[in-house]
Amino acid sequence: MAFNNPPGHTEEELWQQILSLSRELQECRAYLHYHNTLDYIYDKINMIEKELDILLRML
Repeated sequence: MAFNNPPGHTEEELWQQILSLSRELQECRAYLHYHNTLDYIYDKINMIEKELDILLRML
């Protein structure tokens, strides 16, 4: 399967970014057990999901 990657990004780099964002998303979910505000967590999760969506479309 051929991937149409933007210039300057290898498929491996994109997958590394996806994995990093996935870990960050898991950390945000873990913060639900601490004293962060739900608004902050909600905003952070939305931002990560948008970044993941962009990266997945790049693959």
